[in-house]
Amino acid sequence: MSVHPEYLRSLLRGLDGKCINVEVLELLTEWLQEIREPGALDWLQALNNKYGLVAMELPPPPAGGWACEAAALREKALQLGVEGGQLTQLVMRATDDKRISVTEAEAITAQAMAEVELLYRTIRNARRAAGLEVQ
Repeated sequence: MSVHPEYLRSLLRGLDGKCINVEVLELLTEWLQEIREPGALDWLQALNNKYGLVAMELPPPPAGGWACEAAALREKALQLGVEGGQLTQLVMRATDDKRISVTEAEAITAQAMAEVELLYRTIRNARRAAGLEVQ
């Protein structure tokens, strides 16, 4: 598909009632990913946030999956216990004074998001270990 830059600019700005469709958004996203633009998926996260949903990029599993998905699943379960302990420790320390500083909130957020990612990766391993299709 070829799009003249000025036409694309008018689509992106919504000029003259024009709007961009999902197919063009997908093409733009693929192109931005090809050129390694760090914000390539920002529009998708913003759309999810608008509707109270969350989108998160997961690191890809090894090509073909793990040699033993069940072992990878066990490893992640153990890691979740460690990570959960770290989150508990952060929260307990941060709430000692009954206040949360910006630095403490950022540390708690970073730890919690690391756990959320690990939970999604755990789900992926469980589904692969069971032979269920995983995207």
